Amino acid sequence: MKATQRLEEPVSSNSPGIEMRLMKNDALMKKDLALIEGKDKPFIVTWGERKPNWDSSLRSERIGWERALLEPTVSGASFRFVPVYLPFGRSRPFHITPNTEFIVFVLAGEMEWGVGPAPAKLERFRLGQYDTLFVPRELGYEYRNAGQTDAKCLCGFSRTGDGWPTNIIWQLPGEEQPHSHDLTAWQNKTEITPERTISSNATGSAPASSPDILLKPGRKK
Repeated sequence: MKATQRLEEPVSSNSPGIEMRLMKNDALMKKDLALIEGKDKPFIVTWGERKPNWDSSLRSERIGWERALLEPTVSGASFRFVPVYLPFGRSRPFHITPNTEFIVFVLAGEMEWGVGPAPAKLERFRLGQYDTLFVPRELGYEYRNAGQTDAKCLCGFSRTGDGWPTNIIWQLPGEEQPHSHDLTAWQNKTEITPERTISSNATGSAPASSPDILLKPGRKK
């Protein structure tokens, strides 16, 4: 059975007289969203539905700072989660996402993270495959690809305030003071519809827009 296939056939139960039915997940979801917010029903996002988004709140992007969020970001009441792709030789400058705790889990490659209250006060961490880093509330971070291949990681955010932040604070190299920018990574440009759009990719292989085009295991630059 495909993950997104609707199943209305009765499923056997160990309890006499009980008939169970497995139904598709009817979450509020539509393709091409930056963010999917779960409510009271389970849902899945297949790998083929994820698309690399190279845009960010960083203005303006500089060569060497590129990274892709493999959207959509998945959100619950108090957490958000998204895979990130960082090409060989790339990095991201220091930034803070206010009122959040942050966890990164490295899937592939090697990364170096600097964590602290300001760019001049960073503690350095070298992460390899399957390593995990926790960043406390109100601390910022910068990171770079420290290996010989592209890096892939999972990033998770937990909000510590009443609502999700609407801005992100950047302090770029050479700047004396930080600057606040609108947080565009968690905003949808299209409307959410009540019915989940099921992927037409019934075979399970990646469509042309899939992040698999970018994320080849062991790919070197």
